[in-house]
Amino acid sequence: MLKAIISTLNDVDEGFRSHYRAGTAAENLDGKFILDVESFEGFGLENVSGLKNALSTERTALQVEKQKTKDFEGLDPVEARKAIDKVKDLGTLDPKKDVDRLVQEKVDAQLAQINDLQSQELASRDAKIKARDALLTSTFQREAAVKEIAAAKGDVDLLLPHVLPSIAFDLEEGEGGVLTPKTRVVDEKGNTMIGSSAGSNMTIAEHVAGMKKSEKFSKLFEGSGHDGTRDDGTKRPPSTGGKKIIDMSRKERSGLISEIGQVAYNERANQERAAAE
Repeated sequence: MLKAIISTLNDVDEGFRSHYRAGTAAENLDGKFILDVESFEGFGLENVSGLKNALSTERTALQVEKQKTKDFEGLDPVEARKAIDKVKDLGTLDPKKDVDRLVQEKVDAQLAQINDLQSQELASRDAKIKARDALLTSTFQREAAVKEIAAAKGDVDLLLPHVLPSIAFDLEEGEGGVLTPKTRVVDEKGNTMIGSSAGSNMTIAEHVAGMKKSEKFSKLFEGSGHDGTRDDGTKRPPSTGGKKIIDMSRKERSGLISEIGQVAYNERANQERAAAE
């Protein structure tokens, strides 16, 4: 078996001496002979003592560095740097000048948080008040309209959608700060309509009374004179195709009321209900 390094060529058979070359001072092999091997696919004969020494040195340095940083394990470098800078700043503070400033900064930060919380609470409260007021307005408007339509003996279901848009709701502050609900009748542009008395606002009752007298809505009130009779006194046959009221759609029922009047409609409904029983 051939040795990688020999001190003299006499150490190997004469036939293998040509495979050795003289070592150099740079290789720390001056005066010795090295087996001259051609490298193939990463394999070769190299002096790795230098690499081993370098690797050993690096490993030692790594262990030293690990030992130095052991006390800092788990620390965030960015946060640690901020803390160090803060300590430096504190070390340069002038008690006469900077203490008041730092206290003010602390107070300002706390006030900002308090203001944010108050703003959020106020926004939530305002939203609840707005929703409550909308419900109160809607309920009061509807009750006021239903009351006056019923008093005028009108069809609440059919007249209510036409009356509600004309009603405005207000809360007037009286003596002692007491709020009193008030309604007024407005036109399509929101302008308050004037009632029968000079200078007074129109009431819902006056508005409904005006509808009762109109050609468009009069048939939706009882006792309006539109009971489905012709001018000669004979009954006008309804054009409903023979349908019973119970089988009609809402639109068809409205059309029937417009055609024969509320009184005749009620009579027919009662007759059909009695026949069914």
